[in-house]
Parts: sequence; structure tokens; C-alpha cells
Amino acid sequence: MQFIIKRYPGGRFSGLLERELAVGDELTLRGPYGSFTIKKDSERDIVCIGGGAGMAPILSLLRHLVELGSTRQVRYYYGARTAGDLFYLPEIQELGNQLTEFAFVPALSEQTTANWAEIGVTEGDFGFVTDVVDRREPDLTEA
Repeated sequence: MQFIIKRYPGGRFSGLLERELAVGDELTLRGPYGSFTIKKDSERDIVCIGGGAGMAPILSLLRHLVELGSTRQVRYYYGARTAGDLFYLPEIQELGNQLTEFAFVPALSEQTTANWAEIGVTEGDFGFVTDVVDRREPDLTEA
């Protein structure tokens, strides 16, 4: 299992990570609840939308699509406040390079300009991720 954990000053779990837990400590976990799967035989485009902790399931899905050798078009919209909040960019790029048609579009809600190449992405947009998707994806009925 792999976890993506953001440390928050004064956060309950962050405090455990900083002061109480050590490498090798055992934890009891429950979850996940629900399912997150993809139909292998579908040819429909895939549009992923996430933000914050929503990175983890999308990364898992992208890895799975690469393992399957999927040729489906995939667009991944990720909402963050600023460019400094973006992470896992090299892995997303590497996974995208292994997919036939892939686009990663970060949406920055508290920033209005960015040098995307300097950040390490091909393109991006500004505003809340849901608004960016509305502008860029006028028809999602077949996705």
C-alpha cells in the first residue's frame, strides 16, 4: 500500500507522524469504502477530476491503465490553490508518456499566472477545477 499524506501544522494525524510514529510501527487500518474500477472493454474517453487528497486514487487508476496497455484518451484535471501545491508531477508525466493520448491540466484557484514549463507541465488553467472542466469539456456524455 502507498499513502499520500499532507502534514498540517497541529493536525491530529500529522502530530502522530511527527512525534509518535516511527518507521516499523504497526497500524491498523480500515477501508477503502466503496469501489473505484475501470471497465477494461470500454473505449470511452476517461476524464479524471481531483484535488488535494484526490491525487491518490487517480494515480492508482493511471498506473492500472498503463499496466493494461490502454489506448483510451485520458484527461486528468487536478485542482490546487497554487503551483506550489502541485506534487507527483514527474510520475504523472511518466505515466502520461506511457498512455496513447494523455493530458494533465492543473487548475490553480488562487493564482492567475504561471510559467507551466517551469512548473513541469505542458499546460494548465486558472480557477476552480470544476469551472476549468466546464470550460474545456463542453460534452462529457461519452466520457
